[in-house]
Formats: sequence, structure tokens, C-alpha cells
Amino acid sequence: VVGIDFSHHFIEVANGIKATGSAEYEALIQGDVKQTRLAKVAADIDRSKVTFTQGDACNLDTTALGSFDLVFASNLLCRLPQPKQFLDTLPSLVRPNGLLALISPYSWLEEYTPKEHWIGGTVLADGTAVDSFAEIQRLLAPHFTLVDRTQYPFLIREHDRKFQYGVSDGTFWRRV
Repeated sequence: VVGIDFSHHFIEVANGIKATGSAEYEALIQGDVKQTRLAKVAADIDRSKVTFTQGDACNLDTTALGSFDLVFASNLLCRLPQPKQFLDTLPSLVRPNGLLALISPYSWLEEYTPKEHWIGGTVLADGTAVDSFAEIQRLLAPHFTLVDRTQYPFLIREHDRKFQYGVSDGTFWRRV
């Protein structure tokens, strides 16, 4: 298993958890009140089988990475500056007959992705809405077949009394 994230800090924490099996973190309770908590890997998980590395999903070295039976990209696409560039690398990353799990809430925001790079979520001059799923399906169609689609509700905790609720579109594709 290879885990890649753009954030050096996230990779540093992941590697720390790999080494020790746990990591303390602070959870915001309210205002300035915080509580120290412990994230712990289950004892029966073999942590030696995972590698974490810092990388840019829009600029992956597919030659160095190789190809995989499964690529899992969750809540990533709408946070990339050039999501199509990432989608274009997927045929090189997913082995023939392998699976791609692409999960996204399609929360397109210009602070992450310039509008000209959005994959859907826009309106054409004639008023036609451009759907993100339909655009992704069009872009992946030459190399992937959709095998399943389901919705994944998620909750982002801000503090003890405030949460953000969202629903990601879970799409699963087989490499042809």
C-alpha cells in the first residue's frame, strides 16, 4: 500500500503512526478549550506493508510509482488545482482489470481549483448545467468502465457542537 499526500505534515504524522502505532492530537472542544486524544492502529494491522510519501496528485511520477490493482482517491478531485491532469494519469496508475475508487463531493471552489479547471459544476452560456459525474464519466470512458456508484455521507467535526455534513459521490471504475 502506498499513501500519497501533498501535505508534508500529514505524511510526517502518517509515518510516525506507522513507526509507533499511534499519535496524539488535540481536538477542539469549544473556544480555546482543547482535549488531547489518541489515534491508534489496531494491533492486528501489519504497518510494515504501507509506505507514505509526499507528492502532488497533479504531477505524479508514474514511472517511479508503477501501477496498482487499486487506486483510491477520496475527497481529492475538487481540491486539486488541475483535476483533469490527475484523471489523465489514472490509466498509467491502474493496471488492466484493476479498480479505481473515485469519491468526491464535487465541492468546486476557486480557492483550490481555478474555475477554468473545474470538471463540471458550471453553467454553459445557453444555461445548460454541466454535471461533474457526467464529465468525469466522459473523461474516463476511453480507459475505464463504471462498475458501481453510491453516495457516502460524511461528517467533519469542527468542535463538540459544530459539524459540517456532506455527501460524496462514490464511483468505482474498472480499467479496460
